[in-house]
Amino acid sequence: MSRPAATRFPGTSCPGSPIPTPPAIARSYVADCIWQAAIGAKATWAIADRHTDELLGNIAVMDMLGINPTSGEIGYWMHPAARGRGIMTEATQMIVRHALDPDGLDRRRVVLYAAADNPASNAIARAAGYSHYGTQRAAERLGDGSFDDLLGYELLRPVRD
Repeated sequence: MSRPAATRFPGTSCPGSPIPTPPAIARSYVADCIWQAAIGAKATWAIADRHTDELLGNIAVMDMLGINPTSGEIGYWMHPAARGRGIMTEATQMIVRHALDPDGLDRRRVVLYAAADNPASNAIARAAGYSHYGTQRAAERLGDGSFDDLLGYELLRPVRD
């Protein structure tokens, strides 16, 4: 990395990090993404502005080496200033297609979890074609220390005859 991500992309944040993310945390996050990709556990993409190439967020297919090696979990984050423009919905739709494609990540099932009180993430799941399959009670710890329900969504690769 020639310049730290937090310097090249001012005001960006890694999950669980302050905004802006300190350079050491940004480097550590990128190194972890590279390592997880190298062992086949996770595939991560940066989401950048089409015009400025500024980092807006990221999306990943995670848990690919978990208990069910034919599935994966979609996870993402988006800088607050980039929200509400449909960018994450478009990215999620693209990554889900790639994850389910036999010539892509070849996942049979992909899941996505969203906090019950996060209408934007729930809307993204529905727009990407996911079906709600269950609710984990008080499963998502929030920044203020309280807990929210976590809604589970799933999408299965279509069966071809």
